Amino acid sequence: MQRWKLAAGAAVSSFVIAAGIFTVFSMTARAAEQTTCTGAAATAGGELTCNIPQQDIDTPATISVTITTNPGALKVDLSWSTTCSDSSGNLTTEASATGADVITSGTADTAGTATADLTLSNDDPASCLASAIATIDSSVTASSVTSLGMEMDYTAQVASTATATASPTPTASATTSAPAAAKVYNNQVHGFDGTCLDDKSNSSKERAEVIIWSCNNTDQAQGWTFSDSELKIHGLCVNAKGSGKSGSKLILWKCTGSANEIFTHRSNGEFAEKANGYKLCVDDPAYKTKNGTQLFVYACNNGANQHFTKP
Repeated sequence: MQRWKLAAGAAVSSFVIAAGIFTVFSMTARAAEQTTCTGAAATAGGELTCNIPQQDIDTPATISVTITTNPGALKVDLSWSTTCSDSSGNLTTEASATGADVITSGTADTAGTATADLTLSNDDPASCLASAIATIDSSVTASSVTSLGMEMDYTAQVASTATATASPTPTASATTSAPAAAKVYNNQVHGFDGTCLDDKSNSSKERAEVIIWSCNNTDQAQGWTFSDSELKIHGLCVNAKGSGKSGSKLILWKCTGSANEIFTHRSNGEFAEKANGYKLCVDDPAYKTKNGTQLFVYACNNGANQHFTKP
């Protein structure tokens, strides 16, 4: 659920007590890295837009963005997206909102602020990727807008343990069944520095991003096949967008046998695409190795960031 509010929430604490050990979860508000922006003119008419690119945030309890405008009382369109993973690295469904209206406080002569909470797609995530874009609404007179700013903040959940003074002795114990063993996917595509090819959010929809993520053989999003010279998952094929030119990002698309879906796997580990004469290879941009980085095709150079195993 989305919540729009005019002030940040207060700190919260919760306690769990079991078998003589209690765990304290303290909620600490912290600012994410590289999360401020100042509005820049996006059109000749002076429309202002703030863009906070994708942030990798560890153990968030909440994520919010604070919008400031001068003058105040302005309507702002906010678009945002979050994708979270649990402690095992399994991605959960992406949460997003597009073009939601946010009304800032203030007057025609004073600055206004508003805070918007972003929905997390996991109740207790180990990490989340979050991004946001704010734009002055088209109904606002462009000449009345002098500045637009945005900052992303999050509240982190930090756990610590201590020994309790006493604990009750249970009088009986319930019989429980062992949890079912997680399914193992042995057909991973291993890349540079412990990363694996990953279907973002384990999506089965066209245009889903093909990314890298920490290798986890119980994650279905890393269960690939390679047949008919096509990398496949959920019945879809890895596709270099458009004509598969250098810099084209990898997505999932229906399997058509087109040249930008056909790859040959070379002995050095390169996946070279048929489009553009097998001169472009699947590439981890700039050796990022960061979870969530979308792969693209780039001039084959035998670099370690272009070496991937066959599934």
